[in-house]
Formats: sequence, structure tokens, C-alpha cells
Amino acid sequence: MKKWKRCLAVMLTVAMSFTMLPAQTSVAVGKGKEAAGEQRGLAGTGTQMELLASFDFNREAENGKFAGEGAEASVMGTVSLQARDAVNGKALYLDGSKSYLDIKKAGGGSLLTGLQEITVSFDAKPDRTDTNWGFYAAPNANEQAYNKEHYIGALSNGGTTSIERYHNNGGRPKKVSASTGTDWAHVDAVFTKNATVVYVDGRKIAEEASSYALPDILGNNSIFQIGKANWGQDGEYYKGWMDNFKVYGKALNEEEIFDVPDDAWKQALMEQQKAKIAPVVIDTATTVLPDYDGTVIWQAVTSDDGIKGV
Repeated sequence: MKKWKRCLAVMLTVAMSFTMLPAQTSVAVGKGKEAAGEQRGLAGTGTQMELLASFDFNREAENGKFAGEGAEASVMGTVSLQARDAVNGKALYLDGSKSYLDIKKAGGGSLLTGLQEITVSFDAKPDRTDTNWGFYAAPNANEQAYNKEHYIGALSNGGTTSIERYHNNGGRPKKVSASTGTDWAHVDAVFTKNATVVYVDGRKIAEEASSYALPDILGNNSIFQIGKANWGQDGEYYKGWMDNFKVYGKALNEEEIFDVPDDAWKQALMEQQKAKIAPVVIDTATTVLPDYDGTVIWQAVTSDDGIKGV
């Protein structure tokens, strides 16, 4: 094959099926047609029927509580709502000093007790790099003991978010972790009957098997908190912003994960990824094209002058 050198422009097509910027996002090289794709909507997924709680934090708490679908979040300490952006409106800000939300069913009662599987979904932007607890659920409000923990939770530290699932007696199983950085990230923590899965911005990052059943971990009257875990006498907290916090009474699959963020949020992430893609120079018969951590695939097209790109 004759060698040639040509700078090729790139275009990002919206052929997403939300593994949001994942394997279905196509990049066309040259002046060819954009790849066609379709978005999956809510139809047929049943995820709305399983939605147990939903807090967008666009309205102030009334009588010390945020209302969210079939749940309520009581304000403990002092929290504030701060402007986020035109797409998402406001976001909850927690200052890291004994302030958190206590979540129950609307009218009272444990939200999670008895559930075999759940999915917890949220947007987060930490305001510090050390210990930050996004959510935490346990059989009671007692202080946890190392290697004898009984809880599920999301711990962010140093740009990494770990989803923990413990029912321990002398040791800890492996947790699932994902890089979430220091800016806004969308996280889905999926607890199936026998595994824990974490997605970041719609992309499946890690999965670990678990023999710990949620009813065994949480007991008969579990607590559920945003921004606090019961470690130490005073607890450990979250400092930063939280938004679009949702809880589903099922383990969402990869297709259903697509339905969680709204279209504006997906489009914003698409634009962010689009900005990362640089022009490609092909100067050999074959070349390895960047896949941007699996979020981009390449397809062959032919330009108007007959030159084929890849």
C-alpha cells in the first residue's frame, strides 16, 4: 500500500446508547457521513416503577426536609443549595462538618430494609481530596469497628470513589473502585444479589463478586445517609457538592443505566469528550488510533477526493 500523509479532521457522532461515551460512540474521519445511531429511552425498561427516591436539590427543604418521590431527606446540621449550571440548576453543598441528610420513606420508615438489590445513582464534585462519604447505609447508627463492618457505602478519597459492601467478621473483601477525579462525575453503584458494580459517567468500570446479601447487611430497620458514615465517635462526612441523587429498588443493567441522567447531562458529557479528540495524522499503512479509554471507536469512510480514512 502506498504511503501517504494527511491530517484528517474528526467528527463525533451521537450514536450513543449510554454506556454514555462508551463503545457505541462513533468517530468518523474525513468528510464521510456520520454514523447513524439511536438512543434508548425509558420505554420498556420499567426503571421508573422501581424508583424509590429522587432528589434534584433545586428547591429548598421544607420543614427541614427535602422531598424526593417516595422518600424524604431530613437535614441534619446545616446544608445549602448552590447554583451549579443551566442544565442542572442547583446542587446540594455539604461543608464536611457534621452536616448530612438522613433518608427515609415518605412519612417515615426504612427505605432499604428488605431489598435484595438496589442501585444508587448520583452526581458528585468533592471539595477536598481526603475522606468523603457520598452515601452510607447500615443496620443501625452504631459506630463501625474495623474488620467487623456491616454497611454499604460510597467513599471518595484522592480522586477515587470506592463502593464498599461489608458484612465482615475478621477481614475485608475486595471493594470496587473507580477514578472520578476532582470535577463533577456521575456515579452509579449497583448492588446485585451476588456482585457490586460501579459505573462512572455511564461506563462500567469495575465489578466484584459478593457473598453478602443486602438484607443480611442491613437488618430490619436500616439507616441511610447522604454525606455521613458512622466511623469514630463523631462520624466521617462529605465536603463538596451532590446532585441528582436517586435510589432504585433493583439492580439496573447496562441498558437501564442509560436512563438515569437526563439528555442534557448526556449531551454535556458528549461535548466534553468531543473537545478531547485531536486531529489524527496517518503516515503509515497502518496506525493505532486512540480510543480515549474506550469511549471512541473509529470507522472507515471515504472523502470527496477518494482517499479512504480509518
